[in-house]
Amino acid sequence: KLQEERKKLYGKFVQAVLEIQQKSSLKNAHLQKRVQVLSDVAEYKESVIIELTSSSEIPSQHKKFEDLLANKNLIVKNLKEELSKTCQAYNELLEMYQQQFGESGLIPRSVACSDDGEPY
Repeated sequence: KLQEERKKLYGKFVQAVLEIQQKSSLKNAHLQKRVQVLSDVAEYKESVIIELTSSSEIPSQHKKFEDLLANKNLIVKNLKEELSKTCQAYNELLEMYQQQFGESGLIPRSVACSDDGEPY
C-alpha cells in the first residue's frame, strides 16, 4: 500500500513538473520571440538612423531616433532579465519539489532549465 502511494505521489510529481516545464517553455519561447523581434526592429531602426544622418543634417530627428533606439534596447534588456528570472523561479520550484520527494524517499528525475529557457 505504501508503494502504491509512493507511485501515485511520484506520478503526480512528474506530471506537475512536466506541466511547469511546458508552461515555462512556452513563456520562454514567447519571450525569446519578443526579444528577437525587438532586436530586429532596433537593428533596422539603427540602420535607418545611420542612413538618415549621413544623408541630411537634422539633429532633432537624429535625437528622436536615438531616444527611440535607446528605449527599444531597454525593452530588450528588460525582456532578457524577465526570461532569466522566469527560469530561475522555475528552477527554484523544481528544486523544492525534488527536495520534498527526496524527503519522501523518492528520486525525481532532473528537468531543470538554463537561463535561456532550454532544458539541461
